[in-house]
Amino acid sequence: MSKSISKTTTMRHYIVIFIWIVIIIASFSAREAITEDVTSSTEIIDSDQDSAVGLNLYKERFNVTDDDTTHIIVLQLPEGESFLDNKWRNYTLFLVQYLNDSLFEDGYDRIIAESILHLQGLDEFGAGLVSDDETTTIISLIATGLSDEELITEHVHKIRALLSADKVNNGIYKLASDYATYYAGLTGADPDIILNSIMPERTDADKINYIVTGNSANFVDIIETAEKSFDESEFLAIIVAIVILALVFKSPLGIFIPILAMVASLLPTYFITTLISRTGLFAISDFLPAIIGMIGIAVAVDYNLFSLVRFREEYRKKKAALISTGDWNKTTKRITQEEAATKTNRTTGNAVMYSGFTVIIGFSSMLVLGNDFTLGMAVSVSTVVAISILTARTLTVSILALFGDILDWPNIISGGSREIKELQGTRKHHKTIWERWSKAVLKKPYTFLFIGILTMTPFIITSFDMDLSFDFVKSLPPESESRQGFEVLQNEFDFGSLNPMQVVVDLGSDFDMFAPQNADAAKSILNSVEELANWSLAYSEVRTKDDSLMEFDGFSAVSVVNTGIDSSRFFEYEELQGMLLMSTMPVVPAMNYTDPLNPTPIINSTTGLPILVENPYYYQAVQFVGYMGNYINMDYGNNTLKIDITTPLDPGSAAAWELVEILRAEIDDIFGDNEYVVDLYVTGLSAIFRDSSFEMYENVPLMIIVATTLIFLALLVLFRSIALPIKAILTISGSILFGLGSLVMIFQYGWLPELSILGTVFWTSEVVGVSYFLPTFLFTTILGLGMDYSILIISRIKEEYDKTGDMDESVGIGISKTAGVITSAATIMIATFLVFASSPMLVLKMLGIALAVSIAVDATISRILLLPAAMKLLGSTNWWLPRWLDKILPKIELEH
Repeated sequence: MSKSISKTTTMRHYIVIFIWIVIIIASFSAREAITEDVTSSTEIIDSDQDSAVGLNLYKERFNVTDDDTTHIIVLQLPEGESFLDNKWRNYTLFLVQYLNDSLFEDGYDRIIAESILHLQGLDEFGAGLVSDDETTTIISLIATGLSDEELITEHVHKIRALLSADKVNNGIYKLASDYATYYAGLTGADPDIILNSIMPERTDADKINYIVTGNSANFVDIIETAEKSFDESEFLAIIVAIVILALVFKSPLGIFIPILAMVASLLPTYFITTLISRTGLFAISDFLPAIIGMIGIAVAVDYNLFSLVRFREEYRKKKAALISTGDWNKTTKRITQEEAATKTNRTTGNAVMYSGFTVIIGFSSMLVLGNDFTLGMAVSVSTVVAISILTARTLTVSILALFGDILDWPNIISGGSREIKELQGTRKHHKTIWERWSKAVLKKPYTFLFIGILTMTPFIITSFDMDLSFDFVKSLPPESESRQGFEVLQNEFDFGSLNPMQVVVDLGSDFDMFAPQNADAAKSILNSVEELANWSLAYSEVRTKDDSLMEFDGFSAVSVVNTGIDSSRFFEYEELQGMLLMSTMPVVPAMNYTDPLNPTPIINSTTGLPILVENPYYYQAVQFVGYMGNYINMDYGNNTLKIDITTPLDPGSAAAWELVEILRAEIDDIFGDNEYVVDLYVTGLSAIFRDSSFEMYENVPLMIIVATTLIFLALLVLFRSIALPIKAILTISGSILFGLGSLVMIFQYGWLPELSILGTVFWTSEVVGVSYFLPTFLFTTILGLGMDYSILIISRIKEEYDKTGDMDESVGIGISKTAGVITSAATIMIATFLVFASSPMLVLKMLGIALAVSIAVDATISRILLLPAAMKLLGSTNWWLPRWLDKILPKIELEH
């Protein structure tokens, strides 16, 4: 009978391992799938926010879709050259022709360049496309109806290939052989005259620097940088984990099991996340795969490490007893493996499950924030934690039950033989460093408590000086092409025109701005527009926030062009009506100006009708009306205005967000008393970032309440104590604030710009604000992960206290028995997070640093310094629980 049971048990373990192998194989391609599904369409704001309402109204009233794609090509000449010279204008003309011939079939039907506008007589518009020193110009490529992200990525690479030195110059100079005819076709001029125009020498043209940038190129660079960073960081994190596991277990099996469990946790999570995202529940943001990898590697390795340590302890203890009695053989070895695995699952397995439950509570609390971005993180990270628990409780224990004896191989290196001799009493036991440490803390609890609090206080205080932002330009590494282009736009052009703040003025669905009966109303509205333009141009103010580094210097280059209405030429309503009329008249009567004050039409003597000639102002009027159509919804009701206001600030910076608030207050003052204005909105990237941040933090207090309440109740049931859950939450909160404080010091203050060893740079950072979503993510992550260590330590202390009733002895044994495994687990977590912190992606840098610092503080200062000192001082009060509460709480015991 016992043989049959043994055989059944063994077979069960093989089945479990087989099932996990099938799961791994089935989800093997999930990692590639999740990176392919990364999208830029993640909704970061609810539709009822001011910026979202304004953006949707603008799209509806102007009949705008998201299908337009724009690429910006930056051309830089050597110093001393000028893009306003004819030879370089000719060069850019042929570059435009080259791009048109190469990209027209891909949908790029609009190309805007200074040289084209110059030929059209629109120098005032073209001036903004050349830098002040005339060495830099920009060309815009625009495609309509292009929204497929894979296609956009393909096009970015194609454009960059077209602009590579060999291809672009060959292409232009091939066209240059026939440039006279082409140039003549553009201008209507005589080819002989155009032949006098010169082209730059080939050697000069080779010196041009081309940069492809813009929002589409930026998205492509972000996705590809994130994917590359994810690949490199994940690989390096696994290598680091292998090294640390080798140092902890000194055994191949001790390395293999956690790594296998990690793979078994990550791949199904990637598969599930991809599957859920394809249902439309949430979109996969650019760094979500890296976050899953970062947390998944750390948690999966940690949980399985706990199980391995406990198995080895149980296995060695039973083996020592059997050797002492002479009963150690193949049969008892197999039974010992099975019993040790069962005990591990019943003890550490339950502790891991309960710890993981608190981690899931922490991450799930992000659901309270109610947006697509945090929903994706909450679901995916909770999934990887849940599967990590499952691997520890099934896959790992099954392998150990079958092959656990190999965990001590080779014995000489692993120290298994030495410990077994100690357990047999044939070798003297030496006190570990943790036994000596716990004794020192218990001897002088006030001293260690003071040291811990003193160490954490400066960082905690600094954390309250955070400037939340989402830096747009600096999100990519300096060597990224699109970032280099953005920096040129920021330094040489009106960078804000790429992502302007947009004021949307709703005049009501029944109002027509150009209807004759609304002439007075239109003048009133235009007066308000002019007042806003004048205020914007004159606005210049420098502010500091709490003496921090956040400064801004007003709006830049808020020209009348940005309002769509040039007040110096077309401000009067009658002038606008005249331009509208001219744009519909390609031909006009020829006029006799003999009497300049009273010109008369020239009459055809044969027909008696006025002679019609080309309207000299027609093209300019068409251009103006077409341009004005960007700012007044002409042909779609004439009832909505969009006013672009630009600033040199990064649209994701804290200063830009403050300007959004200043602008909102100002437009309320300017338009608020205008009876014809129904609603006012400020939208654009800065406003969307700002509203997303504020919306998130409106719900953060509720998230904190939900998370801490649920975790407090979970710990209350587990520890049957009022004081210990409060103490655990307070110490973890201190670790979180410590991590945030370190971010402020490193990134906001710039105290650690670079770290290099022997000339090799391992770390670089820039002065930026703290990414606005990071504090919430850090809170939920550390609140959950930190509870692992609290549960492990406190439950072990409680077990000893239940046996002896001696607080000092219980704390000492609890610390000495758990500190080693906690240190090993924390080391793996910290190393994993630091690997991701070395990423060139700004968000991953911040996440990695904050998580590594918080875990390091939580595993050291909080867990093995503050916690035992506080427990020593509280004494038996640690376990106080009202009798009435003790009666109604469910009984949960974590056996050790």
